[in-house]
Amino acid sequence: MLAAAIAAPVAHVDRLLELAVVARLVVTRGGGVFAFAHDLVRETLYDSLDDPRDRHAAVVSAVEGSPALAGRLPPSDLARHAYLAGDRLDPEHAIGLLLDGAREARGRFAAEEQITHLRRAYELSAAASPHRRGVIALDLGRELHHDGEREEARRLFEEAAAIARDLDDPELPARVALVHHSHYGRDASLDLLRDAHRRLVGGPRRPPTGSRSPW
Repeated sequence: MLAAAIAAPVAHVDRLLELAVVARLVVTRGGGVFAFAHDLVRETLYDSLDDPRDRHAAVVSAVEGSPALAGRLPPSDLARHAYLAGDRLDPEHAIGLLLDGAREARGRFAAEEQITHLRRAYELSAAASPHRRGVIALDLGRELHHDGEREEARRLFEEAAAIARDLDDPELPARVALVHHSHYGRDASLDLLRDAHRRLVGGPRRPPTGSRSPW
């Protein structure tokens, strides 16, 4: 993977790693796995890079460009590289990898890691389509609500609802209504449920029953 990321022959990279091990900058973990001998070594070398974004983007390209490397890097690690690649990677592409990382973290019950990936996906979604930003806001809001961050979750739900109102798309309003119903109950969700139903099946727009935000 390292050889592919720097576009160098594997044999050459092996020799460089052997020298790094002799210099006690790198240690071998067995099975072709290496690690820096200390975080200070890693941090010092990282800070010396002209632009780390290029390195992170190269890792993503290497993994995705070689079937032999697929699966060598866990989705969470690939998501981290995608985020740190910054503008070297298309935002939609990076968001997709971050969402993959969030799903994988959820499968491991790593809630904090999942939320980190979702937060980063939400951050990048400013450059994505409104529909995708709305869906990510809902997903992040649900996890934060479950984690006890109720006010931030409410803000994200409100943003998703505002996006849904402006989109000519029945799917997002339905998602918003169902999430609201699951978190706040039927009575508090009637307006959203009715509007979502109308947009799914057609029919006249019903006036809201109150002026307060449903969130």
